[in-house]
Amino acid sequence: MDIIHDMNTKALPRHVQSSLTQRLCVMPAVVVTGARQTGKSTLVQVLTPGERRFLSLDDLDVADKGR
Repeated sequence: MDIIHDMNTKALPRHVQSSLTQRLCVMPAVVVTGARQTGKSTLVQVLTPGERRFLSLDDLDVADKGR
């Protein structure tokens, strides 16, 4: 099981980490969806620190451009 540590040093299992990592290596864009407040943004930022452009549709300007 893959583990990522959050800022409060609690270990959280990430069952999708290996699958997401593989896709990030070969795809020009990856969309991560799911329920609110479940760590989607944090997971992507931890897996790709500074390597990829990260956009969140919580930013209304970004969401408007995506329409």
